[in-house]
Amino acid sequence: MPIKYRELFDYVYDSPVPKGTRVRIPFGRARMLGIVVNNIEHSEIDSEKLRKISAVLDTEPVIPELLLQTLLWVARYYQQPIGEVLSTALPLVIRQGRPQVPKFDVMYKLSREGLETQADSLGRARVQKQVFEFLTTKKTALNATEMNQLERSWKNAIKELRTKGLVEVVPVDHVSDIGEMHLIEDLTEQQKQAKDQVLSSLDEYRCHLLHGVTGSGKTEVYLHIIAKVLEHGGQALLLVPEIGLSPQLEQRVQYALGVAVSSFHSGLTNAQRHKAWWLASSGKARVVIGTRSAVFLPFQNLKLIVIDEEHDSSFKQQERVRYHARSVALHRASTIGIPIILGTATPSLESIHAARQNRAHTLMLPHRATDVEMPKVRLIDLTHAATVDGVSVTLIEQIKNRIMAGEQSLIFINRRGYAPVVVCIGCRWTAVCESCDS
Repeated sequence: MPIKYRELFDYVYDSPVPKGTRVRIPFGRARMLGIVVNNIEHSEIDSEKLRKISAVLDTEPVIPELLLQTLLWVARYYQQPIGEVLSTALPLVIRQGRPQVPKFDVMYKLSREGLETQADSLGRARVQKQVFEFLTTKKTALNATEMNQLERSWKNAIKELRTKGLVEVVPVDHVSDIGEMHLIEDLTEQQKQAKDQVLSSLDEYRCHLLHGVTGSGKTEVYLHIIAKVLEHGGQALLLVPEIGLSPQLEQRVQYALGVAVSSFHSGLTNAQRHKAWWLASSGKARVVIGTRSAVFLPFQNLKLIVIDEEHDSSFKQQERVRYHARSVALHRASTIGIPIILGTATPSLESIHAARQNRAHTLMLPHRATDVEMPKVRLIDLTHAATVDGVSVTLIEQIKNRIMAGEQSLIFINRRGYAPVVVCIGCRWTAVCESCDS
């Protein structure tokens, strides 16, 4: 567990240790894992009282310097202990001091020499021959589950075939194989303008508020911009408010862009989070889709951040280290010097204010991308409308009409059973607390 002190602690070492590196340190009577935040020549503490770093665990920092700047900002801005902030940005395995590179599943396939070899050359090694023929028949790399289809134990045979150079092991460190792009080319004029505006500032920080009605094709704009980022060798982060949106969007992005897509959210196991963290760090995950915690991933070459449904309250972290992922993403984009897109059909008040202050550039998508008409919306003032048990007669009649037509109705209830005030619909009398006159 991270300590809850808000100050930093000074230690000595034989040579400077890169910022963001994990170290083993004595802390009181315990030995703990620490993160190097800064290197200084002189300490305010008497040198004789300073303790020495026990061991340096990394050859490469686990937190890049620009990300470290953002984490230090989070600690200051939200008044959070720096140790807890750094802990939030690292998966459990890394906090435990274990190796940065995770253990990936492996797959087995015939080597180039194996493809040119006949099974008969294996002689009396019946199990080896069976495994070899099985791999030859399948013609693709197979994982352990698929290899278990063999009746005999295959692991020793695989070892022998590897020794002979006929089989090779392939680590599964990619989320998916690279495929072809399937982008929609016929964008609307508004979509093209929005895309071009963002692409004109790919190498600098700029906040774009993409304000588009539902069905206006905001996601398609994201995809075209991300495609250009990938073309230049960069990585992209797409933040979504809820886990449930991640799998569907992941499939769509993977199909449209034909690249490895990684997901990062609280629903993953510790091992899965470690793998996703490393894939982003190593640059193997070209696109990452995640919830608010993904904003802390240590990308190798991050060139674009997209926040979908930027108004959603789910981007606020309410437990332990409190932060707003949108604010953190804006700070990180500014620190790196890359564009950020805030996509929404109902902009937050903060984003509207930022646009009016010229801190965000508004891109409008006022029409749907298809010919489907926008739904008609009616506001019913219950102070003048007749009601039955709190439901307007107009709404009841409309639901009846839908039922008669064989259609369905969906009713959303905001805060069931909750009322901020007690008010009489007839005379507008409002209940007042006698003790506080409110």
